[in-house]
Amino acid sequence: MSPPLPPPDYFTSISKQLGFSVDKGEQNSLQPVINQLSSFFEILTPEPPSHHPPRPLLHFDDPHNAFITQFSPALGNVSDPSNLGALHGVRVAVKDNIAIKNHPMTAGSAILSNCIPTQNATIVDKLLTTGCKIVGKTNMDEFAFGPTGETSYFGPTLNPINTNYTPGGSSSGSGASVASKLADIAIGTDTGGSVRIPASFCGLVGIKPTYETISTNGVVELSHSLDTVGLLSYDIDLLRKTLSLLSNEKIPSSSSSQFNLETLDIGLPKPLYDNPVAPEVSNSILEIANQLKENGSTITFSDFPKSELSSPVWRAISMGELYQYFSQEIFSKSSQSSLLSGVSIDKLGLLSPSLKQYLLAGSQLMSYKDGIIYATALERREVIQNHIHNLFDHFDILISPTTPTTAFEFGTFSRNTSPPINHNTHPFNLSGHPAISIPCGFENGLPIGLQIVGNYGYDYVLLDIAETFLKFIEN
Repeated sequence: MSPPLPPPDYFTSISKQLGFSVDKGEQNSLQPVINQLSSFFEILTPEPPSHHPPRPLLHFDDPHNAFITQFSPALGNVSDPSNLGALHGVRVAVKDNIAIKNHPMTAGSAILSNCIPTQNATIVDKLLTTGCKIVGKTNMDEFAFGPTGETSYFGPTLNPINTNYTPGGSSSGSGASVASKLADIAIGTDTGGSVRIPASFCGLVGIKPTYETISTNGVVELSHSLDTVGLLSYDIDLLRKTLSLLSNEKIPSSSSSQFNLETLDIGLPKPLYDNPVAPEVSNSILEIANQLKENGSTITFSDFPKSELSSPVWRAISMGELYQYFSQEIFSKSSQSSLLSGVSIDKLGLLSPSLKQYLLAGSQLMSYKDGIIYATALERREVIQNHIHNLFDHFDILISPTTPTTAFEFGTFSRNTSPPINHNTHPFNLSGHPAISIPCGFENGLPIGLQIVGNYGYDYVLLDIAETFLKFIEN
């Protein structure tokens, strides 16, 4: 089942075919990745970029590099008195992997720096009917591949809570734009935790809805079977309204009276509290769980798929699907994609080292025995999905820390040695269940996130529970 080790000149050869080069140092750092992959989905170990290009010139107030493009005036018919939609006057920030017609869309990458979509993403069309003000396109990890906000070609996003720390990624600018009060709500994407991680690191509420609740038409792909459009804000009622407006199906908002703390059956997935989750983070969530128990909730530890299984499956799927997307939309000379028109093939060498390594590893994974490893990962995903779904036969919700730690200082995160930031979030991308992160305290001045997970379609119930939990925590 495991692919054979590639010949010494494999990476040089395949990188030339793909249109970028890898130097000797990058090849040396990639070889352990493939060695681990050949041992069946061990964790990737690419080196993080050693430097970033200068931040772009800022035309407006953006001290945290949250935006790649800012709009002045804001987009939207807010001056039209007849357009008093549900989000009238609300400032919305949109992640820069989401198409807005006639405006640049970079996905945080040099190769898309000249990309001007000719159509709006479906969700942008919906936003423009609500009376909101789209204030800009937000910074992000390149092609949404990164958990810290440090891999953008346009420079890292800073965390408004403490600018020495990362805001989390890949929706880094979406989190920072709300945390710095430059937007009331931000649109992000979540493939392995990329909305919930910035919510955790920046002290916000961030929701990843049930898979396919919000259209991804007009969104640059990372992994089509995992990508989910999500929302970040301080205001849960605003999240509720926006979710209703953007959803593919209009689901009536649930009433918080449908539940109370005295009747909630809450599961605590034990592997999401154990190593590599920091004890101070686990203990913070467990203390809240004990307080909920004192108020009548039933609290029970539950089994859960271990990361040793779920993480390699997530990596194989995302790695394979990202390579497929690049092959079809970027590497292919015959691609006529209107979404990525204007892609700069000559700038492929400027891709971040981690993204280049992921693509090279994906090329080997998808070519080995006609993609049998990717197919096997999809089968194992179904096992994980069923395991998680069956938990809701016994529990109303699951709660856990959102991230294993609080925010990292810039330059300290390593895929080799740091706790995997998406350890607690990626399983729910595999399963497709809705999940929300809420702020629940601080450790050394940095926010801690609490993750709440519900059954399929329980997005509004989750928002109601989150609202109740926030009031409970504040008291």
